[in-house]
Amino acid sequence: MAEDGKQKDGASAGVSLEAEVERVARRDPTGWRSPALMLAIAGFSLYLGWSFRAEVAYFFSDPNPIELGEEGVYHLDRARPNRFASISGLPSLAKLQYKQLGQGYKVFFVLGSRVFVRADLESKKGRSGEEGVSIYRGRGRLVDLREEAEFQPVRQWYAERTGFDFSRPAWILLDDVEPRKQWQYPLGVLVLVAVALLNVFLLGRRLLRRS
Repeated sequence: MAEDGKQKDGASAGVSLEAEVERVARRDPTGWRSPALMLAIAGFSLYLGWSFRAEVAYFFSDPNPIELGEEGVYHLDRARPNRFASISGLPSLAKLQYKQLGQGYKVFFVLGSRVFVRADLESKKGRSGEEGVSIYRGRGRLVDLREEAEFQPVRQWYAERTGFDFSRPAWILLDDVEPRKQWQYPLGVLVLVAVALLNVFLLGRRLLRRS
C-alpha cells in the first residue's frame, strides 16, 4: 500500500510538473511588461525619431549645392535652412573653438557676409594661401543660426566679442556635412519606428487575448 501511495504521489507530481511546463511554455513572453510600459516605450521611440526629422530631411535633400557667392559677392537671398550650400571668402580673425561629444570644432564667419562656418578643428580643407591670405572654400549643411538652440553659445560669444548683430538673418554652414552621407539618421529612425510598432502590436495582441 505504501508503494502504491508513492507511485500515486510520483504520478501526481509528474502530471503537475508536465502541466507547469506546458503552462510556462504557453505564457505570453510579454507578460512581464505592463501596458503602460509598452505604451511608454512606443511613445518615447516615436519622440526620438521625430527629434531627428531635420537630419533625415537633409539626408534626402538636393545634393546640388546652393551657391551663396565668393570673395565679397554674396547672394544670401538664395539661402535656405537645412540645405546643401557652398561659399568662399576671407575668414574672420575672430574664431571660436569648442568641443562637443569629444569632437573639436572651430567657428568663424566669412567677411562681407552673414554666414558663419563650423569646421573640424584640425581641418585645413578648402583653404589656399595667396600672399599670406587664407581663403575659405567649402560647402556643407546650411542652418539658420538664430533658430538653433545648439548654437546659442556661438551667438552669445560673437555678440559679446565682436558686436555682431543677430537681429538680422544669420546662417552657419556645417562644413563637409553633405546629403546622402549620414546614414545613421535614417537607419536610426527606422529602428525607432520598428520598436514603437512592435510594442503597439504586442500590446494589441495582449489586449485581444484578454478580451
